[in-house]
Amino acid sequence: MKKNYRVYIFSGILLFYLGCETQISDYGIKTFTVTQIDNNACEQFYNYNLEKTITTTDLDTVYNNLDSLYAFILGDTSSLLNINNTQITEIKMTSDTTYLSGFVGQAADSTYFFGDAFVDIDVINSSGNSIAPNWNKSTLEDIAACPNVRTRSVFDLEPGYYIFELKALEAKIFNVVFINSNIAPSASFSASPLIGVDSLEVSFSDMSLEGTYPIISWIWNFGDDSSDSTRFLQNPIHQYNRADTFSVSLTVSDGILKSTIVMDNFIQITETDTSSVNE
Repeated sequence: MKKNYRVYIFSGILLFYLGCETQISDYGIKTFTVTQIDNNACEQFYNYNLEKTITTTDLDTVYNNLDSLYAFILGDTSSLLNINNTQITEIKMTSDTTYLSGFVGQAADSTYFFGDAFVDIDVINSSGNSIAPNWNKSTLEDIAACPNVRTRSVFDLEPGYYIFELKALEAKIFNVVFINSNIAPSASFSASPLIGVDSLEVSFSDMSLEGTYPIISWIWNFGDDSSDSTRFLQNPIHQYNRADTFSVSLTVSDGILKSTIVMDNFIQITETDTSSVNE
């Protein structure tokens, strides 16, 4: 009788161990290849360049039709989150289940959601239908080898407006990064001449590389507080009319994704030498 009892105890321990092992396996980080998108998200969390704070909205009823969905979006544009791959957004949840609106302006293979808190996210499209993630993981451990990421979800989202439903054990404040899988343009430029006297004309040449989509806009900052309309040209000519050292920047965009490069102390202008020596 005792022998059987020991067998039962051993079997129970074995089952308990196997059950815990399964739970630990489920709890652990899902194995996947860390992509450049994961690295970009991690870098944004590390640099923490906060662009926007959004306070979410609580809904009395589930928004399940087009009219009510757009009424929510248009009635609360302050909570609209644009997915442009360049912003980290602080989310202030007003309850443990709450909503914010988002705009996807560009077709992409995938849209990634990264959060530095343990939250669940559901996406509702403009027809009121829920969109299931292709990949989803929330954990108290690091995801994608990034100590700041606790939630990582991947969705197929067509261009348009969406409602993001956020759920947590309690209302919390956390940071998110939305990134689509498209490659952003890469800003670059050259100029000539770089040194001269005042009233110097400098020719700037755009050398940017397009990403998934062509570049459609250029915004230059010549560093001299100029509001000249030439700052919107691809290859402008700009005249510097005072002596100084100027930093120049260029921002290029495909309409959604953008890239900025800053060249510090790029142009050096000295005063005109009006003195002459005639012997």
